[in-house]
Amino acid sequence: MIINLPAHWQYEFEGENQEACFDPKSKSTLRFNIIEVIPPPGITEEENLKFLIADLSYATTVHGNLLAGPAYKESDDNGTMITLITWRLIKPERTMAVITYTVLSAEKDSSSENETLKLIRTSLLNARLT
Repeated sequence: MIINLPAHWQYEFEGENQEACFDPKSKSTLRFNIIEVIPPPGITEEENLKFLIADLSYATTVHGNLLAGPAYKESDDNGTMITLITWRLIKPERTMAVITYTVLSAEKDSSSENETLKLIRTSLLNARLT
């Protein structure tokens, strides 16, 4: 996956097919997980795409992929409430990137986090899934 994010963000490799990046001034983290999607036998491409989109709103990116989401989920992380914000960048030829932004729930509606979410969405709409 090729994506443009701010130059000052730091990147970390977190294991097989997963990377993370973050703004050092923030407690939030953006994670990328690239997976191969193989539809079960007898499932059409259209049915498979519908399953991958999972009833989320979606848009077509500048490179012809589908960007589904975001989906929001709150979770307790050792006594701290966090919000997981997830998008799915889908390349119809069986590749999908699951992108999850983890933010402190208390900060998720702040102006700085809203700006970061806009930046992430714009970056995903322009990303290239290879």
